[in-house]
Amino acid sequence: MLNEKSQFDGCDIRFLYEYNEFFRSLLFQYKGQYDIALAPVFLSYFLRELRHRYANYIVACCPSGKDQNECRGFAPMEEIAKTLTLPLFTGLIKMGEYKQADQPFKKRKEIYDHIAIVDGKDLYQKEILLIDDVMTSGHTLKACLNQLRKRSPKKIDILILSCRKHRKTLSSENSF
Repeated sequence: MLNEKSQFDGCDIRFLYEYNEFFRSLLFQYKGQYDIALAPVFLSYFLRELRHRYANYIVACCPSGKDQNECRGFAPMEEIAKTLTLPLFTGLIKMGEYKQADQPFKKRKEIYDHIAIVDGKDLYQKEILLIDDVMTSGHTLKACLNQLRKRSPKKIDILILSCRKHRKTLSSENSF
């Protein structure tokens, strides 16, 4: 368990777990082997605290590809977010099947061309919790933040399930 807090691009960010072999295999079983029953596991240890802390927030998830979700039969981050029992915004979308994990580090900035927002009028002056499973370069988060900020939210906080323990200091200029 990691449970660290920091700042990223002007937002409070919290990391729950260290990305290690156990977490990697659990995430693969969930996303790669379509084991939807694992969705509640990721937040279970922190669930009461997270529900209390983010009680007035709308949850937005970093998106995965539409084709991947159709193949799985579910959107992985949305299923995890549902365990919070908070309002869920599903308008952040990934256009095409661009997969960040398959890109070399230097090409990860291209994600900005693949993340969009649909509708989003309900986000105006609201508190938003943006969640994602793994943070590597930070580019997906920044692309999602750029889209959410276009809807003038009151505040955005970020929740990341896992990251590498030894990472660079976070700031709006630095990536992981």
